[in-house]
Amino acid sequence: MCTTGDYAPMIFRAPDYIGMDIEMAYAFASHLNRVASFVSTTWKSLMADINTPG
Repeated sequence: MCTTGDYAPMIFRAPDYIGMDIEMAYAFASHLNRVASFVSTTWKSLMADINTPG
């Protein structure tokens, strides 16, 4: 999941990612038997980062 980490209370990085969106991502990943991982991005490059394979 790409995140800027600067949109409290939804997502905040201090130093780990925390917030409501992070909790939902962990719960969704757990429901799918997967591990959530987070990738730092900026608002300016968000769409390009989302479209990058990998």
